Amino acid sequence: MVKKITSNIFKIFASFFIASLLLMSIFYLFLKEGIQIDYIKLPLIQIEKLYLKYDKKLILKIDRLNIKKEKKKNRKKDIENFIKSFKYLPKFFQEVNIKNIDFLNYHVTFLYTDKIYFIDTDKYQFSAKLKIKDSKIFAHIPQFFYKDFGFFADGNAIFDLKRGFFSFKGKYNISDIKGDIKTSLIKNRLLFFIDSDYFTNDNLKDITEKFTLNKEIKNWIYKYIVAKKYKLKYLKADFDINKKNFYDPNKIEGIAYANNAYIRFNPKAKRVKCEKIEIKFKNDSLYFKLFNPKYQNKNLKGSYVVIKNLTKPNSYIDIVIKTKTPVDNEIKNLLLAYDIKLPIIQKKGFTNALVKIRVIFKTGDLDVKGYFSTKDSQIYISGIDLGVKNAVLNLHNNSLIIKNSFINIDDFIKTKAFGEIFFDKKIAKITLNDLNLNLKFNENPILDIKNLKEYMYIDFKNSKYTKIDLKNLNSKIKIYPDKISIFIKDIKNLEKFSTPLKKADIKNGNLKIETKDYKIFNVEGIIKKDNKILADKKGNFIKIFNFKGTISKKETKIFINKKIVFKYINFLQIYINDYDIYLKKDQIKQKTNQNRFYVYGKNANIIINGHKMLSEKFSLKKEKKDFVFQNIYKNSNIKIFGKSEDFEISAKNLNDRFIKSFFNIYGIEGGKYFLKAKGNIENLKGKAWFYNANLKDLALINNIMAFLNTVPALVTFSDPGYSTKGFKVKKGEIDFRLKDSILNIDSLKFIGKSMNVEGIGEIDLKKNTINMKLKLQTLKKVTDIIKKIPIAGYILLGKEGKISTVLKIEGDLVKPKISTKLPQETIKAPVNIIKRTLELPFKIFK
Repeated sequence: MVKKITSNIFKIFASFFIASLLLMSIFYLFLKEGIQIDYIKLPLIQIEKLYLKYDKKLILKIDRLNIKKEKKKNRKKDIENFIKSFKYLPKFFQEVNIKNIDFLNYHVTFLYTDKIYFIDTDKYQFSAKLKIKDSKIFAHIPQFFYKDFGFFADGNAIFDLKRGFFSFKGKYNISDIKGDIKTSLIKNRLLFFIDSDYFTNDNLKDITEKFTLNKEIKNWIYKYIVAKKYKLKYLKADFDINKKNFYDPNKIEGIAYANNAYIRFNPKAKRVKCEKIEIKFKNDSLYFKLFNPKYQNKNLKGSYVVIKNLTKPNSYIDIVIKTKTPVDNEIKNLLLAYDIKLPIIQKKGFTNALVKIRVIFKTGDLDVKGYFSTKDSQIYISGIDLGVKNAVLNLHNNSLIIKNSFINIDDFIKTKAFGEIFFDKKIAKITLNDLNLNLKFNENPILDIKNLKEYMYIDFKNSKYTKIDLKNLNSKIKIYPDKISIFIKDIKNLEKFSTPLKKADIKNGNLKIETKDYKIFNVEGIIKKDNKILADKKGNFIKIFNFKGTISKKETKIFINKKIVFKYINFLQIYINDYDIYLKKDQIKQKTNQNRFYVYGKNANIIINGHKMLSEKFSLKKEKKDFVFQNIYKNSNIKIFGKSEDFEISAKNLNDRFIKSFFNIYGIEGGKYFLKAKGNIENLKGKAWFYNANLKDLALINNIMAFLNTVPALVTFSDPGYSTKGFKVKKGEIDFRLKDSILNIDSLKFIGKSMNVEGIGEIDLKKNTINMKLKLQTLKKVTDIIKKIPIAGYILLGKEGKISTVLKIEGDLVKPKISTKLPQETIKAPVNIIKRTLELPFKIFK
């Protein structure tokens, strides 16, 4: 039984074995000839046009292989199994050619032949020759091509399936940029490292355009920065592939260099030349470090550019410009490219400048911040030259903030300033602390402002000029490209700062000042003030003064009411026309600190304490302590010269009109008058004389003559020589001394037609009083006849041969009290005649 069962089993096995060999032989025969199946459909796989043939090893060809996605399938395990399957291919297959594999939306072409694997996908293409040892696959990859970027690589790779390790090392080429590449995958960490040989700007442009970046970022990479050659030092990455979005730009960093480069901060600005630019990629940002940057031969050391959030929608660029240079047109044009209209030109010194410009790429919004500091420099701002001792300015977009800065304008304005300039509104608000303004004329202070707090409002909306309002000084300034104009609405406001204005005691007035260089000032204005010195020819004192002229250190010339000229060229000169000058004694005494000045007058009379000196022209010249005054009227000439404490007066050919006017004596006619004196205003000694003058309608003479006419004894003789035509004086002489307003008459002699006068005395000019003694020699015609008779002349006229009397004049100068001993002398006259008659024999005998 057992034997039978065993025999049956053997028969069955032998039959199966023979059938299997038969089938295998038939299958082998088919394989040798090649098997082709048009379509195979399995639950997860669909195959179109499968071809299988055996020639030493299997040859497999498939036109299309569609692998469906399984739910909850571990694709990582599939990939690992797929890679493990590579070690079996060389054992069983001579060639595998799958034209199209559809798997997870990937389209792959796979080819294995001659121990070389070739894979072509939608994104990449590579070929490799594998060597498998244990769990490691050693691959020589003669070609790897990443299609989207045109990236080529070749090298060697290692796959350690047991440790989960992958590494590749080789060369790459992208846009003709060549270099070394290293990459590895250790568990979940993907490491990447590349460098490069030198490449060109065109190469950089090609590779940049392959990335999806903001257009402005691309411009910065290859358009705004252009170098002769570039080199990538390294670019490395470290990704965690276990993360959902493992690609993290913050995990990428690298450094590249651009040699002999030009950087253009703005398309509107000129280029900056750099020896080298270091370009660093870190934290999804590009950092541009500039080596020895030069802008128009200006050193921009410390300047740099940063592009932040390179791959994100909120990317922006920071442009930081740092320099120590004068702020000139070149620097201004650089800032103007960013619409920063800096109203400053630096003429002297250097400015430390730091400007940070941020541009948001998505919106184009601009944010500008700047810091400027300077010392001991001179800057030109809105038409004004400012000397700057120390200044700090902060710029933010459309405003320039001025920190506490010490500035000065030439030598006459010094102040601290702070405030803000608004570029968009075209205005500025500046506060001046401790404003000191000192304006001098010939070293004499005109305006002296100390420690004033002033508020300035600046308006530069008008393209033709800049307007400045000064609140406390109530003044307006207009600054033109070629000049500055200052308008002071009310000069009275400046009175507290000006000693000359205080002395001038003006009521009100205005002043306009224009200058181009702060060295020559054109002035114009009007002043209203009470004036008791200058008057018109009708005697009306001038109260309104219109003036116009120029002031400078070398020359000053001012015209007042078209009749007065002030001129200063090394010394002061004053010209006065058609105005009368009223002076008081105290004004004449006043001293001046002018060592040299000239005063000229034409048709300008001088009235001193009510005494009018008629003048067709006069001149006063002062040289240190010496002065010369000369006045000409008609043929008359007055000259006063010397020093104020010791001078001489010489007057020649004064006519009666001059005398009447100056001495307020209107009762004289004709004659020529002369004067010589020496001394000073308080103590003067001199002599006056005149010829052929008629004295009439003089109060003193009238009183004397009226007094004499009341004496009957004199009337009986003859007319004393005083008629309606006056008292005719052939010659008059007066020796006088003037001291402390007391006029001492040391000698007075009038030689008249019928009367001579001699006298001494004093006149108090302050009190208008007189105290004099006059000796009158009257009846000259009678005595001239009688004295020619020897005996009769002696008997009648006495020893002197004259009829005379002495008058005492005292009291008020206009209506003095006159007294004499004439009545007593008249009574004694007959007795004297008898006496001389009795004495006659003795006289004759003697």
